[in-house]
Amino acid sequence: MGVPWVLGLVLSSFVPVRPARAAAVGEATAGTSERTWVTHEILPGETYEDIGARYGVSKKEILRWNAKRLGPKKWLIAGKKLRIYARRVPPAPVLSTYVVRKGDTYAKIAAKFGMREEALRRLNRRSKGRGKKLYVGQTLRVYVQPEPPQPPADAGPLPEFSVPAGSYAHGKPNRGRLIGGVQVTSNDDFTVRNPDRAYATSHAALVLRRAMADFRRRSGYRGTVLVADISKRGGGRLRPHRSHQTGRDIDIRLPKLEGIPAGKYPSMDEIDWVATWHMVAAFVDTGEVEYIFLDYRRQRRLYRAARRLGVSEDRLRQVMQYPRGPKATQGIVRHSKGHTIHMHVRIKCAEDAPSCVSY
Repeated sequence: MGVPWVLGLVLSSFVPVRPARAAAVGEATAGTSERTWVTHEILPGETYEDIGARYGVSKKEILRWNAKRLGPKKWLIAGKKLRIYARRVPPAPVLSTYVVRKGDTYAKIAAKFGMREEALRRLNRRSKGRGKKLYVGQTLRVYVQPEPPQPPADAGPLPEFSVPAGSYAHGKPNRGRLIGGVQVTSNDDFTVRNPDRAYATSHAALVLRRAMADFRRRSGYRGTVLVADISKRGGGRLRPHRSHQTGRDIDIRLPKLEGIPAGKYPSMDEIDWVATWHMVAAFVDTGEVEYIFLDYRRQRRLYRAARRLGVSEDRLRQVMQYPRGPKATQGIVRHSKGHTIHMHVRIKCAEDAPSCVSY
């Protein structure tokens, strides 16, 4: 996919050095759910969240596999090696150097490279300035994430999907109706929780099918994806929701890490945030999504997973509200209280639905 985003930096400010010392043992590849043991060397400032997101595992699992290595205090010490039974093994980040320019701050540089500010400071605490005040021309060490994985070149185009025509939205999402609703049913890509609450417009049903097929191809995710409420057959109030009245609002459970029981309410560490990013990206790339609602605290995890994949700053500014604050009006992914284990996808009005109102 063209030139990696990192090359967009001023070349005099960025010099590749070497891959990070995080050795993988086995042949699992990014995006698959095959398990393999890997040896991970802890990087400066790295957290359990960082390691778990990288390999698709939870903090509890890391602690269980490495109880003797970590000791009773469970501190993560840079240079120490961990054994991880990884669900995915992405390419290792590259240790590089960056020359500070006018206007740079630790926070800005960390965001540029998908690092946490504290991790950047720790990585450079022995450099001149001792991790405190920056000056123009100062050389910092940074970790650069690899380019985002793309669908295999031989994957071919997505399948052609067809849904019954003639279903459209009338009115606003929170005060409207669904005319001739199309019932969405389970298929190879997702499972519908309750078909009686899964009626959509023709346009929304088609976007859902395409996006979920694309998500499976991008991510290689093999777990169950649950589609919850959309609308009633004729639309109108669908309790307990205020919206979901016109067949354009779709609730989708966030993909969980392999091995998490189906009925368990997952913690943030038990959600597969890399797979979640691929799902968000698949919907956004249809060009037919108005908003995706997700609790702001969850957005932080999603944002950091995307940065670890090497997603560019420009792309994240387009997609994410985070880190601009939960009241910011930029980004397709927006804060909505209560959306902690599911995302709420709102599909745009179809061109042939003149009585559909966005808001």
